[in-house]
Formats: sequence, structure tokens, C-alpha cells
Amino acid sequence: MLIGNRNSFAIELEPLAPAWERRYLPERAAWARFSLWVNGTNLCRNLLDGSDSVRHGVNVPIAPIADWIVRSWTYLAFEERPGCFPLRISQYDTVSAWGDAPPPAELDEDQWFDARELWWSRHFLAAAADGSHLPNVSLVRGADRLFVEWAPTEFPRGPAPHFLAEQGRQDIGWTEGEDVLVQFVSHVARWLRDSEIGHVYPWAYRRQAD
Repeated sequence: MLIGNRNSFAIELEPLAPAWERRYLPERAAWARFSLWVNGTNLCRNLLDGSDSVRHGVNVPIAPIADWIVRSWTYLAFEERPGCFPLRISQYDTVSAWGDAPPPAELDEDQWFDARELWWSRHFLAAAADGSHLPNVSLVRGADRLFVEWAPTEFPRGPAPHFLAEQGRQDIGWTEGEDVLVQFVSHVARWLRDSEIGHVYPWAYRRQAD
């Protein structure tokens, strides 16, 4: 299933029926081979550690990804820059520089760290991983554009994928990006309502999720 246009912005899903052990509720439904396309580049194309066979997506439970979009939606749609730190051209430079900067007088170190963590968790796809391997991608709105940036990913434990689209930045129209993300969430919501774990995600039953 393709949502959107690979040459601009798209999410591609190939449904899976896992034979492996699924240990907790979010893993019990809505598995797919997940690919994220930006300007003709598949950000999920990868090589698994120890293999020379290219995989065109990552096999993941997609309910946590949709849940992250729902929980982060207000910030994806309206939070164009951090409230207490200057946004640089690169979102990765922003997070890195923020981590190295001392807190301002009005914030202690914990508040400064928490503010950075909140920004990261609302705009970086890895916050939706929930134990899965996802590419290092950020989504930030700027006026009528959606800025998508990706960078190398390092995983603490193997086997893990090496994503072949190592670094880049593109922007697309916000309306197009919004449409793809909303359609993806709606698709997952329908999937969840037909599963045994739909109750884990109350948003799946909201009218606007259709």
C-alpha cells in the first residue's frame, strides 16, 4: 500500500503476519514492512548487520508510529521552533548544540535537559520506535512547508540495520505532508479496530481517525 507520492513524500506499507514471538500488546497487530519516501529516496532502505542483501523497508509494528504522530500532532503542526533555543538550519545541529549549551539563568539543568528532550520527542521519528529500528528522521514545519531531514543512525545493540540514505534534507508542501500523515494514521486506526488491541489506542475510535 502506497500513501502519497514517492517522488515527493510517501509512506509505503507491506502488511506482515509475524511468526516470531510478540511480547507485548502493541506488537500483536498492525505489523508491516515500513518505508518512508522523500523526493524519490527511500529512507528505510537498509542492510542488516551481517547481510549483503538490501532490504527496502523495516519490519515494525506500525501502531506505535501512528500513536506518536497522534500524540505529537499539535507540535508537528504548530511548533515551528523551540521555545527556548534558536532553531538552526539543521534540526540535528539544533539538538547537538542545545546539548552542549549551558542553561539560561531562568532554567536549571534538569529543566534545560527536559526542554531539549521534549523538542526531540515531538519532532524525531525515533521517538516512535518503541523498541523497533527506525531511521533517524526529523519533521519540522516552517510556514507552508514540511522540512524532512535525515542523518546516520547508531543503534546500541545488534543485529541492526544500516540505513543507506545517510544524510539529507528536503522540504515539501505542508498540505501534502499533512495529508500523507493523516491518511497513514487513519489506515492504522482501521486496522486496530479490527484487532484485539484496539483498546490500547483510544484515538483509533475517534471519528476523525477515519
